[in-house]
Amino acid sequence: MANKELESTVLSIEVETSVDKEGNPKFTKKKLGNLVPGADPNKVMAVADKIAPILKKNTGYIYITEVSQLTNQ
Repeated sequence: MANKELESTVLSIEVETSVDKEGNPKFTKKKLGNLVPGADPNKVMAVADKIAPILKKNTGYIYITEVSQLTNQ
């Protein structure tokens, strides 16, 4: 039977880096690691909302990425 064990949780905020030929913004992700596993999404969003203005760039989507390891047992 396979088991899933959460290894890390990361907050990523898209930050505008440039504009393409059509005038559409291009983004890269700024990552903040070591979030508390299972963190309340509302609290994570509140933190992201505080960080975004400090980046002094236009921001896009906000992501929570959880990485888990699968093992057979």
